[in-house]
Amino acid sequence: MRISNSPQTRTGVLSLGRTYSYANSLTWDLGDTATGGSLTQGARTVYVQWQDGAGNWSGVRSDTIILDTTPPVVRAPNASLRNGNIVASASESVPVTVAWSASDTNGVAGYEARRSENGASPIGVSLPSPATTSITRYHQPGLTNWRYDVRARDRAGNVSGWATGSQFSVGGYQETAPDISYSGYWTPGSYSWFWGGKVRYSGVVGRRATLTFQGSKVGWVSTRGPNRGKAEVWLNGVRKATVDLYAPKLQMRRLVYTASVDNSVSHTLQVRVLGTKNAAASNTYVDVDGFVLLR
Repeated sequence: MRISNSPQTRTGVLSLGRTYSYANSLTWDLGDTATGGSLTQGARTVYVQWQDGAGNWSGVRSDTIILDTTPPVVRAPNASLRNGNIVASASESVPVTVAWSASDTNGVAGYEARRSENGASPIGVSLPSPATTSITRYHQPGLTNWRYDVRARDRAGNVSGWATGSQFSVGGYQETAPDISYSGYWTPGSYSWFWGGKVRYSGVVGRRATLTFQGSKVGWVSTRGPNRGKAEVWLNGVRKATVDLYAPKLQMRRLVYTASVDNSVSHTLQVRVLGTKNAAASNTYVDVDGFVLLR
């Protein structure tokens, strides 16, 4: 049998090939320049023909593989707060979503993730599937610094180095925190299903709750339900959103507004009660169940 990296023939025989005794398989060098080889990345074709006992050569057959020795390029994991996530009541933990991505010429086969706490050696994080590109984990507010790393594997088995995300800590402000100021009267409530067991609410137009903070991400924790109304959210004096808190059934401790900001300066996030509601809602109540931060 004769094998070559080139389809070139002379008198029907692969002219740049090497001849071997017949075998079902053998190791072949795609980079052998004497046989027309190259280690250029991409599609590589190998050509084969066989000789019978009388010395007659068969026609040339070929097969193509993808030569890939380059690992994926990984985008470092990014931690964020996402609308709709639920803050845990008992532990007061905050849901942090960590997302990442990678690119590769021949496709990404999967990822590995790990997490470190206060600079300690990282430990592996279980992913729902190898193709997962985001996870949500709960972190308690406090002084703990967290960091996530991710690496990727392509379909050829090449593995990237670890891409390191930015370190972050989690902050939480209950509705009675001194960093929150209120205009007008907000009714206090005390129920186990609220974040930390307490809440403040108002349905009166013009009532405001203002958080002064410094961090990279901020989120407003509130309640959606059949008797909840509408509110505007203002960030640093600029109106950013109108939030409709109506839902057919109660949804407690929800992140209803989130934003990313410059971590190096102080900011204000303000909730303004509009005194209006969805047509299906029975009242105009707006809850301040607290605020959360990533720093």
